[in-house]
Amino acid sequence: MKKRKIQFYDQLYVGDSIKKPEKIIKKLKKNAGQLNIYIITPAKGNDLLEIIHAGFLKQIYYKENPPYIIGIANGYDEALALVEKIVMEYYNKTGTFNFKESLNYEKFEW
Repeated sequence: MKKRKIQFYDQLYVGDSIKKPEKIIKKLKKNAGQLNIYIITPAKGNDLLEIIHAGFLKQIYYKENPPYIIGIANGYDEALALVEKIVMEYYNKTGTFNFKESLNYEKFEW
């Protein structure tokens, strides 16, 4: 069985206070701890998006089921603002909330 790796949305959303996203992405890929970094992923079930602290990626579950990351933020408040931005941009563009269906990623089991 091929081990899956963390995947990133090709149009990754980045919080305003993040100045070097490539550095954070590199650390996320290496599973290095990042104290105040939050990631935004498609949520399981009926919810649209989920906010996860980067520290959770060290857990066995996420090592076996790496997330598809669509956004990174510095702090929880910035992550909330980024989720709002993502949802509103998508809704204004399409008139729907079918965000997960339109993402270009390898389908994971929800």
